[in-house]
Amino acid sequence: EAVPVPGTVSTNTAGVAFSHSAVNHPTLPMTYVLDTGGNVLLYSRTAAGVFGAPSTFAIGTPTGSYLTISPGARFLFYRSNSIIRTAPISSAGTLSTAVGSYTSTGNGYLVSHPDGRYVYVTGTNSIDLLQLGDDGSLTLIGQTSTPNLNIPFVIHPSGKYLYMTDSTGTAYVYSINKITGGLSLLQQISVNNSAPQGSCIDARGRFYYTFGSGASNVATAFRINDTNGTLSQTAAYTLATSHRGCAFLNAQVSRSHLELRADEYLPSWLIL
Repeated sequence: EAVPVPGTVSTNTAGVAFSHSAVNHPTLPMTYVLDTGGNVLLYSRTAAGVFGAPSTFAIGTPTGSYLTISPGARFLFYRSNSIIRTAPISSAGTLSTAVGSYTSTGNGYLVSHPDGRYVYVTGTNSIDLLQLGDDGSLTLIGQTSTPNLNIPFVIHPSGKYLYMTDSTGTAYVYSINKITGGLSLLQQISVNNSAPQGSCIDARGRFYYTFGSGASNVATAFRINDTNGTLSQTAAYTLATSHRGCAFLNAQVSRSHLELRADEYLPSWLIL
């Protein structure tokens, strides 16, 4: 799939008041975007990466700027009126009325476990463990206390570890019980900024990155221990501006299309 040149704006995206979240369907050429007006916009994409005219799925007042797709693309998770909801995704990628809900006390950031059974949500100084039913229902089955306000977290591709940063500039590594989904703290390690706003793991699960915002525009790279999931810092980069997240593309993508950074610590192109 071709990659559009940065700086160009599709006629179907110009003027849209975007929030902070957009996710791609894992198998269909579709992108879901949360706008600030209480809608999820569903865009189809051409082979050249150009967006078609969007369809609109109304969600009410958005609280929190996060969209997540469950493994197998069965459900889209979003948050409105402080309630996390699960909207079924059809085989064509369209959305239907939400079938599950959970009232979150925190900022409502959410990730799905790779096996599709569990969902982790940020609560108030906690990570809430929810069970995802076959019908899309969400049931609270556990909570893990965290020392400070937690920022968006990620799960290792193996499903064995969860990585989180907090508002004080500390990263936490938790092991995930493969039977219950419960969390156990393995490690705390400082990151190179006081205001981490996002993080990501490369697809092969070898490196973890955190990103700062405001006056702390630092990206920190950590190597992930193959045996126990713990982190060791390998590099830190001062960025020109703040970033809230990242994504990886494989190395076949032409560098001329992307603003990126690559060195020995990045197994693939890192887009900030």
